[in-house]
Amino acid sequence: STRSASSSMFVGCFGGCFSGIRHQTKHTDLLEPEKCFYMNFKLLNLDVVFPKIMRAKVRTAGRPDALVRLVGKGGKFIASKSKFCQNFSNKLADRLTVAMPNLMQQKGLTFNLTKVHCGERGFIVLRAEVVDIDLVKLIETAKGTEVANKLRPLVGVARRMDDVDKRLAPTVQAHMMQAMEAEIPKMMKDKLGFELLMIMKTSAQQADFFFDALTPVSFEVVFMILNGADVFPKLAQQKAQQRVGQTNLLGHAAGMVASHVASKAPSEWLARVGSKRLASFMPEYSARLGVTLTVTQGFISETGCGSIVLRCEVKDVDLAAFHEAGCTLPSGVNKDQQLLRLGRRGRQDVHNAVREELRARVPDTLFNEKEGLRVSIVLRDVPQSDLPAEMMDIDLSDDDNESNN
Repeated sequence: STRSASSSMFVGCFGGCFSGIRHQTKHTDLLEPEKCFYMNFKLLNLDVVFPKIMRAKVRTAGRPDALVRLVGKGGKFIASKSKFCQNFSNKLADRLTVAMPNLMQQKGLTFNLTKVHCGERGFIVLRAEVVDIDLVKLIETAKGTEVANKLRPLVGVARRMDDVDKRLAPTVQAHMMQAMEAEIPKMMKDKLGFELLMIMKTSAQQADFFFDALTPVSFEVVFMILNGADVFPKLAQQKAQQRVGQTNLLGHAAGMVASHVASKAPSEWLARVGSKRLASFMPEYSARLGVTLTVTQGFISETGCGSIVLRCEVKDVDLAAFHEAGCTLPSGVNKDQQLLRLGRRGRQDVHNAVREELRARVPDTLFNEKEGLRVSIVLRDVPQSDLPAEMMDIDLSDDDNESNN
């Protein structure tokens, strides 16, 4: 009874002071800055794990080894597609947004988790926020029921003086960010074999990270075609034979016709065909270097004199693959690092290294792989004007009937 009386006196003396704080907190809730954090993550080895999952399912069903191997190859092909990666990551994110709040609720946390972005290559952004906590339940989860029962009266007194649960939410949230960044990738690796890149950012940090680190880096590649009139007919013949069949008579005839048409075609037509070939080549060759590159626009000279401009975007760089391809990493950047974990200067240095490797390697590769095509290239920043001077925009879609145009 003495303890109860003293507690009542304690609350009576200080309750008035904290009541004003409670009122002020409620009054200014709408003016408070965001207290959430963001979970940025990406699956790094889906093309390795997904075929294993497919093979395991077929093997468990008792299917023959030949079918198991075939399914594995099919799984690898499917997992290499960016659309599949996006869909798979989306499903994973959807499951997390349901499972994690329920799990946190059991631990005494009211936790909101929503998906706010899914990138082209499966980069997911989740918005997370600890809205409220049940301090007693949290203690019980961490330390056990006995400790929680001992502290329950003290927590009750604190709650009468102030909304102590809500005031502790930012501290709990900060610890959650650190723990989840380390534990979620470990759990995914141990249970499913997935390598998961997880980057936590506070609300104040997220905008700079998202718009700087995740925005593709654009540049232009200017090609001067030195012997297109000689080579493009050979490339047209090669493509026609591939479509019809290189080994049969019809394929040979189609190739000869395509070669003849190309040799008589005007220079503008050759430039259009050449730009499409180069637009297909650049992403494929970049992938060999561990670089995810897309071509967004193409331009040819108005006079059709052999000048082609491709606008490109680098969306990601696998530093390990870049190094293994014989490319030189910038000083201070390690092949075992992830591009998105680098600072702004580090990312800029990597992108400059990519441009330098493309500038040095592309001409020789085109000569060796494209019937002796000779080019000189310049890589430059995208100019402020939408259209390069004395150039015209062209459609880069692959037209199956282009040889008949």
